[in-house]
Amino acid sequence: MVQLWRNFSWVIPVVAVLGGGALLLTAYLSWSRTGHERSWPAARQALLDGLVALWGVAVALITLVPGASPSAGRGPSVELVPFGDLVPLLTDAVHWEVPFVQIGGNLVLFAAGGLLLGLRHGLGAGRAVLTFLAVGVGIETWQLIVGGRSAVLDDVLLCVLGGALGAWAGRALARTVRHPAPVDPVRT
Repeated sequence: MVQLWRNFSWVIPVVAVLGGGALLLTAYLSWSRTGHERSWPAARQALLDGLVALWGVAVALITLVPGASPSAGRGPSVELVPFGDLVPLLTDAVHWEVPFVQIGGNLVLFAAGGLLLGLRHGLGAGRAVLTFLAVGVGIETWQLIVGGRSAVLDDVLLCVLGGALGAWAGRALARTVRHPAPVDPVRT
């Protein structure tokens, strides 16, 4: 956990500045695009567009910036065997926090994006899987070629799983907000 914090502690202030700017700019552009229709749905769309931009900046900074990785010292490598990185992570970890942070961090990071895209665009399961498959493959390719880090199939799988779960939750939440359950006057 300490090593992870050392590697990524700079992300929080940079995300706050760059991501905050992206959020405000995107929300403003989305809001101004609606013209005279300045209502709650337009404001909600503008806010979700801004949050998607903020999420994109955070993901880019965490995953695409070259630098030290948790596997520092090994050099760039490719792991294309499904669960070839996860099983040793779960069975050989020095402390329980290591797999918790690695696996949980990937799932939460991409579930947040899936949630936002599910809320904003109604991203369904099939589109979410394809979207996050492309995101995961793009990130891992970039990390290997430009970042000098490792490309791991398990990271792509966690990206797809997290994004799909988040999109499912976002779509369900969007349906609930748009069409709340009717109130039964007999029971109230």
